[in-house]
Amino acid sequence: MVRDSVPSSEVVRARFAELDGLRALAALAFVIYETIRLAPPLGLSAAAARAAADASQSLTLFLALSGFALAYPPLAAMREDGCAYLDVGRFAVKRALRVYPAYLVTLALAFVLPSLAVRYGLPALAHHRVPHDAGAFVRNAFFAGDGLGNDAFVALGLFARCYAVFPLALLLWSRSTRAFGAVVGIAAVAGQFGPGHAWGLGAFVPFGLGIVAADLRAQNHRFVRLALPFAFVAAAAAVLVEPHLETLPGASVGFRIDPLWAAALAALVAGAAGRRPLEAVLAAPFLGFFGVASFAIALVTVPVVSFVLRQLTPSAGAGGAAVNAAVVAIVAGCVLWQLIDRWFSDASLRRAAAEPAGNVLDALLRPFHADRVYIGTPPAAPEPLVAASARDRATPETPSGTDLASLSQRTGSAQELAAEINETKRRLAAGLLPPAAPPEGAPAARPVRVAAEEPSIPIFATPPAPPSGLTAGTARPAEPRPVRLRIGTSRSAGEATHG
Repeated sequence: MVRDSVPSSEVVRARFAELDGLRALAALAFVIYETIRLAPPLGLSAAAARAAADASQSLTLFLALSGFALAYPPLAAMREDGCAYLDVGRFAVKRALRVYPAYLVTLALAFVLPSLAVRYGLPALAHHRVPHDAGAFVRNAFFAGDGLGNDAFVALGLFARCYAVFPLALLLWSRSTRAFGAVVGIAAVAGQFGPGHAWGLGAFVPFGLGIVAADLRAQNHRFVRLALPFAFVAAAAAVLVEPHLETLPGASVGFRIDPLWAAALAALVAGAAGRRPLEAVLAAPFLGFFGVASFAIALVTVPVVSFVLRQLTPSAGAGGAAVNAAVVAIVAGCVLWQLIDRWFSDASLRRAAAEPAGNVLDALLRPFHADRVYIGTPPAAPEPLVAASARDRATPETPSGTDLASLSQRTGSAQELAAEINETKRRLAAGLLPPAAPPEGAPAARPVRVAAEEPSIPIFATPPAPPSGLTAGTARPAEPRPVRLRIGTSRSAGEATHG
């Protein structure tokens, strides 16, 4: 019985408090961006308008954080043990349980509330984008569709595509960093033009760089100490280049992800830990609360902000309505998290729920050898559990045909074999097993009782030549001689001993 020598990514369950702070800042930036986008002209200065537009990079930060959080457990296990694997079936189930419940509730409300408003004469809740067929609901439920005007729904479609390619991306990064970098570079270029932008290829850039950041943190790479200065330089370059990216051709579907912003924010994720002042601020409890509720806040931001702006702008003005809309959106997101999303953000609940469904998916993927993704260098074949001595381990004996026949007939589950081995070891240690019959012509011998776990070592440091014909586990009562202790079936000299 040998323990599985390749650890699963489940053995690493680390949580970084500073990442929750970054999630909270990303959610706040998303609320600000959507509020200013939906509000009437607020008379902002050019610099403020530019900063508000840059707040749309909150999606880029979310993608980098997601790539980091998903990749760190398997990569940390690989750096620790040399090899690890990702269970694809359980990974898919846990991702679906994390994002779909709150999303489907929000999507259902987006369909039901406006329909009820039209039916019962409540124009305040009406929405002209609501379709009247079930097909639109299915398309948005499983493929994000056009998002029904909600940018969070469109962003969720980008996340789902990144989740789908994550096992392959993790495998590629572990096998060839150059090939992984080439894929990220192609996605960065294609994501800025025509169909590549419409298909959301640019989303893989921050997601892939998040995987790189996770590996740098897992191996405590020296670049982590330089990550924050690099983040500031990349962000400054992104601000200078961004106006030119907006002039590129191509349909503007969803967000346009700037590769420079992706590099800057991934470096921020990698270097946030270890900087005491920054880490202390990001790990503050109030930021942590908004961080865990960030997904729910993003889901409800657009509909809540739109509703509050329609109701308050005539009376409170554009500025007052915008402030109230942002606050109400954050509160509504926290309510959604408290009622729905917090139950599925619990990792232990997702692990328990993913067990049965993950087994089904693993059974479907196993014929294609796609149920597990191994990264790193697999360990060598383990040694047998029972070995007579260090010399025997170095030069193992060849089993006879009778031994192979008896071994090939052994059947039973792993639990049954483990129970049998433990019982045999207990009886051997207690002296309950009968002594082996000595070979013909061998002198009388008395048994030497030893603990089952005792190693096989010479009893004396300077022994004379050992006598021939000794039975394993016995010694002559004559003068002190070296004895090698074996555990298993005793046979005459020259035959193999197999426990």
